[in-house]
Amino acid sequence: MSFTRLLAMLIFALVLLSGCSNQVVKTAEMKKPNRFAIVSVIGSTTGLGMSENEEVALLSRVDEIVSKELNQAKSFRLSSSSQVKQSRSYAAIKGDSTDGIFTGKAAQGYKKFDITSESEAPNLKKLMSELKLTGVIQVSAYYSVKSGGFTLSGIAPIPIPLSAGTSSGHIVFAIVAVNNANEVIWRDMVEVTSKDSVGKIMGIGNTNALQPKLIDISQEAIRTAMVNLDEKLK
Repeated sequence: MSFTRLLAMLIFALVLLSGCSNQVVKTAEMKKPNRFAIVSVIGSTTGLGMSENEEVALLSRVDEIVSKELNQAKSFRLSSSSQVKQSRSYAAIKGDSTDGIFTGKAAQGYKKFDITSESEAPNLKKLMSELKLTGVIQVSAYYSVKSGGFTLSGIAPIPIPLSAGTSSGHIVFAIVAVNNANEVIWRDMVEVTSKDSVGKIMGIGNTNALQPKLIDISQEAIRTAMVNLDEKLK
């Protein structure tokens, strides 16, 4: 794992979630007749052997999965993200760079930015007015490899420590919604590890085989967040 890439991922995640608890639900706000739209799907992968294009494709698939699940929400309606991407107000959002292999990516057609940022609040407010929204949603998905195993050392005839174990796909999934006053009215963070794993010897394993499992854990994460929301709104 690249230390530089890991550090970049952690910094970006901390910026997004800094100063906030893992779960926030303003029940009075969320129980109102609300219409939301997804305005950003961002994230990165570490240790999974994915190219930049593959990361964007993965996040675009996450967008599809999350949109499908949010469309079934009991407490709000979801507008099409295609309207967001075609909006002049959305075009006015500067967004952060996604260039470089150590940089977080955005799903196809989205911009990478923090929707809680005061600097983008005016543009988001215009977007909500333009599309008749009561709030907007940002999704972030950070993928990595979670390892387990053991090390044998000092057992003849093994001259060096021998490690063996397994690698599983892991996601830190966050979803946050703000209203037109730039107030966070819903936030949740969920961690999921894939049930399937691949074997590894001396730290080497076919982590590429974990890539199909990332979709499964992404779906589990958004479903968990939706269950958490429904529980709060009972």
